[in-house]
Amino acid sequence: MQYDELKTNASFHSNCFDYENNTKEQVLPNGEFSIYKEPITSITPIGETTLPELYKFISTSEDLNNKIFRLREMLFQKGSAVYKKEKANVLPSVTPSGKFKIRKANGLIRHSGIICIDIDDVQSNDFVGLKRRLAADIQIKPILIFTSPCGFGLKVFLKIDVDQSTHFNYFEALESYFKLEYDLEIDKACKDVSRACFLSYDPDAIYNDIFLNEKGLDANFINHWASNQGVVYDNELDINTIEKLYKIGNGLKSKGVCISDDYHDWVRVGHSFCQLGEQGRELFHLFSEVSTKYDTNSTNSKYDALLESYDGRLGIGTIFHMVSQMESIKMVESIGNTIRTASQRMQDAQKMPEIKPLIGVVWQMGELHILFGDTGSGKSVLAIQIANSLSRGINVLNILTNGVGPQKVLVYDFELSDRQFLKRYSDDTNNMYDFHEDFILSDIDFKQLMIDYPNESLDKCMFRKIRQDIKETRANVVIIDNITFLTTQAAQETSVALDLMKELDSMKKEFGISILVLAHTPKVKNGTFLTLNELGGSKHLSNFADSVSCLGKSSQEKDVRYLKQVKPSRSAEIIFDIENVIGLTLNKRNKFLGFDYLDCTHESEHLDFSSPKERRNQKLDMVIELHENGASYRAIESTTGVPKSTVERWVNKHNNNEGQL
Repeated sequence: MQYDELKTNASFHSNCFDYENNTKEQVLPNGEFSIYKEPITSITPIGETTLPELYKFISTSEDLNNKIFRLREMLFQKGSAVYKKEKANVLPSVTPSGKFKIRKANGLIRHSGIICIDIDDVQSNDFVGLKRRLAADIQIKPILIFTSPCGFGLKVFLKIDVDQSTHFNYFEALESYFKLEYDLEIDKACKDVSRACFLSYDPDAIYNDIFLNEKGLDANFINHWASNQGVVYDNELDINTIEKLYKIGNGLKSKGVCISDDYHDWVRVGHSFCQLGEQGRELFHLFSEVSTKYDTNSTNSKYDALLESYDGRLGIGTIFHMVSQMESIKMVESIGNTIRTASQRMQDAQKMPEIKPLIGVVWQMGELHILFGDTGSGKSVLAIQIANSLSRGINVLNILTNGVGPQKVLVYDFELSDRQFLKRYSDDTNNMYDFHEDFILSDIDFKQLMIDYPNESLDKCMFRKIRQDIKETRANVVIIDNITFLTTQAAQETSVALDLMKELDSMKKEFGISILVLAHTPKVKNGTFLTLNELGGSKHLSNFADSVSCLGKSSQEKDVRYLKQVKPSRSAEIIFDIENVIGLTLNKRNKFLGFDYLDCTHESEHLDFSSPKERRNQKLDMVIELHENGASYRAIESTTGVPKSTVERWVNKHNNNEGQL
């Protein structure tokens, strides 16, 4: 494929540099770096660009979009070897860390003050959650984040102060940082200052222009995070730092805030204080005693063990980072309260990921959604079907669009036993349905939770466990069946429902995930149109949900249901309302119990508006008619659903002319 600069993005190349007339002494504005025409073997740059221009190019270029689409298609169809060869031939590239005369270390004219971190194989395409967490990380302040050409990785552009240390030292510190803070391995090739970065199309790339004008990472960051190296303080700085730590610890204590309540975080805090040796013991107690699980003797024993095993990888910088992360979360949550002009708000919105559908207009990415229905309506069946479709990246019910691709889905099923689950998703000979590996089920052992956290309420323990599971699995979709298991109190009480929904909403924002919660509806009268009023529990359940749908039983057949939107997402229109509900029929095929799409009709076609007496008389007439046509009592029972004994009684009364029943 021939490269057409003008067609691809004229502005991207508007600053092309004339290298024949350039000399090394020329000074360029900090932040500019070289661009290269494909193939990758072309090592002489064709010009230079900046991060704002690069962001515009990768997020809007149709030519690049077409190339990336064909490359990913090739990767899935022909394998990585063919893909890598073609990628090297068709994609342009940049050297983010500088302007070069030729793409070699000794060809560097000037460092750009930028380092690009390459994260390969992000699990389950966890781009939405990971992008948001990285974008909000004020410790490293990423300026640009976009998806790699393969679709499974991320490119993260950061600002560094090259006057304070070397490119290699910054890479080494960042390697340690990403490993310890995100449990991610970064590409070691990024330590090469002349490392080329292939460009990729990503309309959801994140550009933080606020960080572009701020100070980059400096020597302090390197001291805190460089591999196998703690923070090195002189005596004077020791005193200042320790005083600051005591101030922070006492401040957290006065507010009742614990950064080490989780065991993993507690060990991390202890290891960090080990940099101070025995002097860190008292601080470890100060930061630990806020927890309800604090015990003096066990804290002493733990610090002894941590001192013995201390390897210097963590230091005081970790404590400051953990505290700063708390501030980062507050900063992200308060963005909506920032005073901005309407124009600035729209500009900010353009930098955020596009809102895409998980299951069509019913449930959107990043939403807290409630699905409710009567007992036996099939909510659990539909929830598993949704989870299965999302984990495979396919549309739900073949008609509800999955616009986000494969997701890692974490399901909490409090309703079914293991044997019941097996029965639903296997055949008569126990041949099991093959679920995708990104479909994850988590069990909560309530007894063990109470043993592990004896001083905490069960409600808090459950949310603690769910948070731990999200971190461990890196799930970006969570499905909970059902909401009553999340609290030991009555969810219909206003204060309980309010706390419950706030906790779920907080968890959604904290991890950048989408949450689906199942809820019950009380018994409703025949002929009742389903609305938010039928959602069991307090009004706060629906008030705090981003969107709500319901699954109703149909009067047409015993296996027919209908799906209806009752609170539409603010990001999508309402389509499946009273005039256009989705008809479904329950079937088991290929070892999978699920729903098939029937049609879309008015809700009234699924409702029975007759009174109980009218329905009884209708069945009586049917029984008598079948009997007079020669049907046996057993056949009548099978046809009408009326028990055989009742059929016999009705027929006898009719034959004895005992009048209207």
